[in-house]
Amino acid sequence: MNTMASSLTRQIARLRPDGRLTTYRDRYRIASLLSFVPLPLARIFALFGSDKERQGGHAYGQAYEGLLRKLRYKPVKLLEIGLLAGDSLLSWRAYFPFATTIGIDIEPKQHMAGNRTRIYQADQGSGADLTKLCQQEGPFDVILDDGSHYNHHQLFSFRHLFPHLKDGGLYIIEDVQTSFWTGRYFNMTWDGAHVADPEFPQTCYGVFLELAKYLNHMEFSTTRGTDPAMMDLGRQIVRIAFEHNIITIWKGRNDLPSNAIGPNRGAD
Repeated sequence: MNTMASSLTRQIARLRPDGRLTTYRDRYRIASLLSFVPLPLARIFALFGSDKERQGGHAYGQAYEGLLRKLRYKPVKLLEIGLLAGDSLLSWRAYFPFATTIGIDIEPKQHMAGNRTRIYQADQGSGADLTKLCQQEGPFDVILDDGSHYNHHQLFSFRHLFPHLKDGGLYIIEDVQTSFWTGRYFNMTWDGAHVADPEFPQTCYGVFLELAKYLNHMEFSTTRGTDPAMMDLGRQIVRIAFEHNIITIWKGRNDLPSNAIGPNRGAD
């Protein structure tokens, strides 16, 4: 780590008893300076106290590094749903020197705005709020759902926002463990289902497992019995990745012809 990075990380470590520098603005300025220091993303998450990388909690740093490394020095536009204390916004500011980050939260958090960060108060479960946001800020290169984590919100937001993701863009749904949660956890009642429950296909995880089949829509011998909405999405997605608590969707044109030979297929 070079001298500047060492000095800045020492400043980050000089925290008040409640774990924060004097103001959010102080931390934002440090994040801006750190953006030209090639620190690993997991280290950045830890420096700013993001729950995306926390001992005994999530360990998303390596996954996000793999997903976002190629975009690091590009002028991308990233939308994040759900801001909490703004730690991940600071992390994105420190990781992407040329990006614009758009943050939305159901609570008013405009104090988190900065020179490359814009904040909106919006409900991810409101079609009107999401439509207005996309009219003002879309399209996006990366959309990250770290919002309520309710299955119905995750699916609702995806359906409304995916059309406003650029071709080649990434849509990331974080904390999809709630697909498997029923009953009360963390003083909240969740809308997931046991993996063997007939209702599980209606959860966020279950819907994307079904959608994964439609990436091979060109191999279907007939469209009889298929879901038209899934067929449409399958034509716009080139990859879906599942890992612990994260689903990632790559948007792109998916119309490569089948190489099958049969009565309803042409030869290569």
